[in-house]
Amino acid sequence: MGWLVLFLAVVAAIVFWPEPPAGDSQQWLATTLRRLHAEGVLPGFVSFGLIESAANVVMFVPIGFFGALAMRARVCWLIVPTAALLSTGVEFVQQALLPDRFADPRDVAANTAGAALGLLVAWWVLRRRTRRVDRLSGGRTDRPSGPPGRRSSPPPGSAGTGSARSTPGPRSRTSPGSSPAPPPSRR
Repeated sequence: MGWLVLFLAVVAAIVFWPEPPAGDSQQWLATTLRRLHAEGVLPGFVSFGLIESAANVVMFVPIGFFGALAMRARVCWLIVPTAALLSTGVEFVQQALLPDRFADPRDVAANTAGAALGLLVAWWVLRRRTRRVDRLSGGRTDRPSGPPGRRSSPPPGSAGTGSARSTPGPRSRTSPGSSPAPPPSRR
């Protein structure tokens, strides 16, 4: 949560600064791009606007990443519409209150894309970490899933004890006269 707050503060400082950030650097970048285009070093599609849009995407990637990590898995998808609303609010404030800044709907799209990319990266990292833990534990289902010191009950139908003997879970109980369900397969 601390990283999310830090990145939100940095983004707020950038987007609510009274004038466009690094005005001299923007002029230098525009001049350098013109020179590189004239010399044939860069293709024509690499423009100041493309670099500005890419910067808007990159600026919101940490918000999507750390926002997803700070939220519960069931609702972490909300980081994307939240980022879109946040970016829309930023553009509104820039248009209404900051005369040297201007609103651009493309910035909202780029910021939202950055948050979505950050969410996807967080999902990928968490998925890899979970797979690694599963691989290192040999697929056992007896590792704690809650806070340290608390053990949660195993999922229904799983062995839950890590032993070779499997007992049916609550959902695999049989009714009188029916045959028992086969034990769950282990990967």
